[in-house]
Parts: sequence; structure tokens; C-alpha cells
Amino acid sequence: MTIRSSLMTALLAAAFTSPAAFAQSDCVLSVESAAYVVDVSGSMMQKFSVETSDGSKKDFQKLTAAKDLVARINRAANPEAKLPVSLFTVAPYTAQLALDLHSAKDLQQALDRLNPKLEVFGRPTWIGRRASERFNEAVGRPQTVILFTDGALQKDRLDPVEALNSFHAANPDSCIHFVSLAQTEEEKAGVEALSGVMPCSKTVRFADLVKDEKAFQKFVADLFPLQCREPEKAPAVVIKGVNFDFDKSTLTPEAVKLLTHALEVIRARGADEPVRIVGWTDYYGSDAYNKGLSERRAAAVKVFLVEHGVAENRISEAGRGKSFKYTNKTRHGRWQNRRVDLILGDGALVSEDAL
Repeated sequence: MTIRSSLMTALLAAAFTSPAAFAQSDCVLSVESAAYVVDVSGSMMQKFSVETSDGSKKDFQKLTAAKDLVARINRAANPEAKLPVSLFTVAPYTAQLALDLHSAKDLQQALDRLNPKLEVFGRPTWIGRRASERFNEAVGRPQTVILFTDGALQKDRLDPVEALNSFHAANPDSCIHFVSLAQTEEEKAGVEALSGVMPCSKTVRFADLVKDEKAFQKFVADLFPLQCREPEKAPAVVIKGVNFDFDKSTLTPEAVKLLTHALEVIRARGADEPVRIVGWTDYYGSDAYNKGLSERRAAAVKVFLVEHGVAENRISEAGRGKSFKYTNKTRHGRWQNRRVDLILGDGALVSEDAL
């Protein structure tokens, strides 16, 4: 291998192990899991009428409406099934899905197991021992809990408000929210009593979610807020190694190879990030001649980049003439000075010594 090709290999390694990549805009859910809780008491077997988005009236069964809404919310908030979810019922308590990563199909199958044809009378909304134990569990991570209920509460076994207080005490970083299917004033008062336990709780009427798509989207966004980190500014990077033969401004095969790799770096960075091209020569010849030669070298690199898809308005070019960064006393040093530097990012961050 010649000295020149050895240096070319080294330059490629140095140029493309530089920190050219940068952090992209990063948004993550601020909650780490979700629990869907469905009231399956007798009153949830009843039907009610709701005005839809087109102004017409539609009859729903409360439980079926709740099941459909669970699936819809999960699709909107967790489209890639990367958020652990659980599903259980109250009145009576059943655990349908343990907290884990579940596909939309898994969740739907669990929802399908909730029987919409149970007895209407004699099954009040109550919190039993197993449900109480569930609400006393510490989840250990910020969790969004959504309770679908009509608020027809009974305190025969355990006051539901006390159960939610227990959850709040065990999970201070989590929050319980409510989808209300209440129809009577008594039922509405029951939902209001529950929603007052935790200051973070949000309550929305099922009818509003059916009628108004914006209300649905806002409810999902409120319950599953995103925390977004601003994209970090890419550090300025100097790509070197685009060298030229003596008194030439045409790209060598080695220069084309390096510029082809440089295109990958440029494409991995911001689409509007500036690209500076700075041309140089060795010290042979007059200052005026070398100034023009360095400009032609910079122009040759610009033409290559534009022909390969880099927007021309991102590129600035300049010829600096003679370079003394490397020694001009050796053939190898003069070859290093006959170069073009590519500067990606804020050129103010690059010292002149780097050129």
C-alpha cells in the first residue's frame, strides 16, 4: 500500500468517526404504564341515548360503550404497543390483563370477555376486598388509570372514595381519571365524588367523546402527555481529506470516495444545516494564482454535492489560497495542503487552526 493510499484510509477513518450524528427531537410519554378499569355493575348493563357528531341520536349500552372506548383510547395513546397496560373490572373485581406489553389484539380479546348481558338488578357498584387490595398496590412507576363508570356507587362493603385514597397514597406519581357514563343526578354526583380525590384527575363525559373528535384527542393528550426534548444542535464537524493533484482542481478518485461518504454524514444531520467549503493550495506559485486555484477546488466540491442532492442554498464556498497548516517542505505535506475542508454546522465553533 502506498503512503498516499495509507493516508487516505486514515483520513476516511478520522473524518467519519467524528461526532457527526446528533440527537434528534425526542418525545416520550411522561407516564410509564396505563390501567383501564371498567365498572361492570348492574347499572352498566343499561342503555342510554347520546347525540353523535352528525347530530343524530344513537343508543348505547354503557358497558359496550366503555369497552369500545377503551380500545379507541389505547389505539390513540399506544399505537405501537410500547406502553405496558392492564385491564381489570370492578363490581365485581376481575383481572383481565396483568400489567405488561400487550398488543391491540390482546387487549381486544380481553375486552370481549366482559359480558354485556349480566343481570341489571341486584348488582350494585361496590369495591370488594380484592379490588381494595388492587388499589393499595404500589405500581412503582407513573401510571395513568382510567375508570369507566356511571357513578352508581354503593358503600356496603368499602367506600370507593376510600379505595381511591388508598391508591393515591400508594402511588403519588400516578393519577386516576374518569370517563363518565352517568345519566341521573345521583350518578353524576357519584362520579364527582370520585374525581375529587386526586387533584390531577380529569373527568370527561362519554357523550362528549362521541360527539367531538377534538374533545377525544384532547382527553387522550391530557392523560398521556408527551415530554419532548428539543433537538440538540449538531456540533460543528470538519471533514478533511479531499485532496488534489498539483495545479489541478478536478476531483481525484480518492476525493470522490471520501465525498460519497461525506454525503451520508450531511444527510444524517439537519436538513437546513449550512455546509461550508474552504479550498486551499500548497505554497508554489503566486498568491493571486493560488487564490483562484483554491476557489476552483472549492467550486468542484460544491458541484459534486449539488449534483448528489445537497441543496445549493445550504452551501457556501471560499478559496483561501496558500495553506501552511502542513509543512510545504515535503511532497506529502504539500499534498495535504492541496485540499478542501468541509465544515458542517456552525463555523463559528471551528477555530482557524482546524482549517
